[in-house]
Amino acid sequence: MKILVASDLHGELGRIRELVKKAKEENVDAILIAGDLTHLETKLEGIVGELKKSGKRIILIPGNEETNPTIDFLVNLY
Repeated sequence: MKILVASDLHGELGRIRELVKKAKEENVDAILIAGDLTHLETKLEGIVGELKKSGKRIILIPGNEETNPTIDFLVNLY
């Protein structure tokens, strides 16, 4: 299984789009976000949509920038 790992994206859509592009280019099986997908639980708009565009399995680990309820909310959007 090939996994692309990233962290500290802080809701930056440009970085998330780059990650999705890399996932497609490298033909990974999954993308693991190892914390800090958001910035202080803001910038949630578009994050899930961009990650879903990859067509890959997404694994989210909460960081210090988000709480478990925020991660649960994002996961339920999948």
